[in-house]
Amino acid sequence: MNGDVQALVLRLARENPTWGYRRIVGELRGLGVSIAPSSVRAILIRYRLPPDPRQQAPKGDQPGDAARPRRPPLHQSGSRPRSADGFG
Repeated sequence: MNGDVQALVLRLARENPTWGYRRIVGELRGLGVSIAPSSVRAILIRYRLPPDPRQQAPKGDQPGDAARPRRPPLHQSGSRPRSADGFG
């Protein structure tokens, strides 16, 4: 692989941190550079850049999750537990 192409992949990834490897491949094709998506992904992984930034945050660590109220778990009967006075 050409070192210039690798440098271009890294530059695009660093300057556009929300782009994944597929978007980078599309931008490179627009510039007339032909490269396989798997090659772009391999370059990003080699340089410890996320190949698909949208998949980096584990579920539950998304912005706004802390503000979302949690529901109590359902019992085996499929209903939520009631309070002692029957109103909750």
